[in-house]
Amino acid sequence: DRILKELWGAESVLIPGQITDVHHTQELKGLPDFIELSRQKTGILFGASAAIGAILGGRKAGNGVEKWREFGINLGITYQFSDDLLELMGTDITNKSVEEYRNKKIIYDLGNLDEVVEVREVFVARSRLILENIGRERFRGVARYFNGMNNLFMERFNYEKALEGYNRLKEMR
Repeated sequence: DRILKELWGAESVLIPGQITDVHHTQELKGLPDFIELSRQKTGILFGASAAIGAILGGRKAGNGVEKWREFGINLGITYQFSDDLLELMGTDITNKSVEEYRNKKIIYDLGNLDEVVEVREVFVARSRLILENIGRERFRGVARYFNGMNNLFMERFNYEKALEGYNRLKEMR
């Protein structure tokens, strides 16, 4: 019953988030709007997954599950920003056509590269803090996953190459 409620709660946020992503990105005004969109899409999925894991792990309703949901949401936003930053470094920035870019506002329309990198770091720090407050030592597997994901990003991310991609994208649009 608790797992179904978690899934329904996620669905009620995810569907409007997907609709915004597909049809209403022109209405986004700045990075706070993009953060909210990332929360509604990737964050809510990661949050529900973490909460369901907590439920299956025997956590009681309330703070135990809520902290895991909060961790998952922050991890999801971190993941979304990481993915967008790494996308800049590819020869083909995304699989979207130029026409799709013309009709859709993306993160780089809302903030410059430095701001996007800084926002990602804020959500990395939030994720770490929540995980430490939950009891990082008791959840070594989760801590290893989080640190591994962050380390992989740091190994792959190259600011100069991302800046080149950012500039190509600006020229293309």
